Amino acid sequence: MSEKPRLADESILTKDFLSKIGLEGLVIGAMTMISFLTGYNQNGTLLGSTYAFGTLCLARLFHGYNCKSDHPVIFTKGLFHNKWLQGAFVLGAVLITTVLTVPGFHNLFKVETLNLMQLGCVYLYAFASLLIIQLLKCIRMKLRKRGER
Repeated sequence: MSEKPRLADESILTKDFLSKIGLEGLVIGAMTMISFLTGYNQNGTLLGSTYAFGTLCLARLFHGYNCKSDHPVIFTKGLFHNKWLQGAFVLGAVLITTVLTVPGFHNLFKVETLNLMQLGCVYLYAFASLLIIQLLKCIRMKLRKRGER
């Protein structure tokens, strides 16, 4: 709300906005690929695709926090103000955790049932995407401030 409004004839999809979306997508995609390779190296294609599926789903949930602001929000008080976002995150995390850990779902979703250590890896890769994107926002903010001087 502290930023100036855009002009009525100005596109929402600016070059800066599209580059931000592309970079964040690359980070999430890279973490998903690393996750796949980790699972693949442990036990083949099915575990690799399960790791990738879980990482991508959870990374998208974590990405909701990235979308709150153009500025880094991870270590601010405002991170937990939106109760709807918190509820959606918790519900989504419970659902994906259920799919990945309850044996009855592995046939339905074509995933391998994960143990606690494997699930921790999936969560770690997904959370890493949040941290990397927040770090990139910090760098982008510092570069903008330098450019304004």
